[in-house]
Amino acid sequence: MYSVADSVTEPGIPTGCLTVQAALPCSKSNESIHRELNVQRAKTTSNLQKRLEEAQAEGDLPPSVNPAALAQYVTTVTQGLCVKGAEGVSREQLYETVEFALLACPS
Repeated sequence: MYSVADSVTEPGIPTGCLTVQAALPCSKSNESIHRELNVQRAKTTSNLQKRLEEAQAEGDLPPSVNPAALAQYVTTVTQGLCVKGAEGVSREQLYETVEFALLACPS
């Protein structure tokens, strides 16, 4: 999550995230773009879920944790960081958000 905060606040690079923000205002004529970006976001969550399942199988994530729910949580937070970065929120403020978000994550 810190790397997301870094990337959306990097000087000289456009803020935000194409896959998070580009599909939100799509018109009917751009429906295919909307669908494709939805697919890309879903793949991100799915890939993270698979990695969390591997971590659980390796003993790095407690058995009581639901990898699908945790993947959804993490991607929701990171997408929010992208939106806030596009709004111009500072890296330091995004780091504070990440610190709160990590409190909810299993150790």
